[in-house]
Amino acid sequence: MATKKNLKWETKNNKQPKKYGSKMRKTDYDIPSFGYKSAFLMVLVFMAAFVGVPAACQALNIAPGWPTVILGGPICGFSVAYLQIVREKKEKMTQQFWIVGGVLSIIISLAVYALFFHSIMI
Repeated sequence: MATKKNLKWETKNNKQPKKYGSKMRKTDYDIPSFGYKSAFLMVLVFMAAFVGVPAACQALNIAPGWPTVILGGPICGFSVAYLQIVREKKEKMTQQFWIVGGVLSIIISLAVYALFFHSIMI
């Protein structure tokens, strides 16, 4: 039977620098994470895009489908890219920002298009 003096704990010896991690904690894995303020701002932007744009369209007597797809996707996509890259990682707007924002804008626009025009519930 081993005594407490003989026990040795093995720890992960990861020499790679960690890129991600919120201000609250650090992770062992290279995964994106958001702080509470960034997540709150993201929810506010999503609500403004998907409640505000259709409300503005109704006030202007415009059908809300296409304006919500065209404006809502890029607003949400680039806000997520901004909050992750500029605010959390403290980097400048580089080519990575524009690529991530563009890809997220396309994905969100396609999801909104499916919801508005095909009534597909995700």
